[in-house]
Amino acid sequence: MVHGDKRGASILKKGIVLELGEEFVTVLTPEREFSSIEKRKRKIAAKPTSTAI
Repeated sequence: MVHGDKRGASILKKGIVLELGEEFVTVLTPEREFSSIEKRKRKIAAKPTSTAI
């Protein structure tokens, strides 16, 4: 997931998208933290994952 920091630079973060809202995306990170990130108007690249257990 890409988002801007306070200087406007992009940071790459990985996580599982839990909620995709109108303005924000809620992500569970590998560090077990929930992160709410403001959506941008551009598309976000995502890797398909297997749901088989």
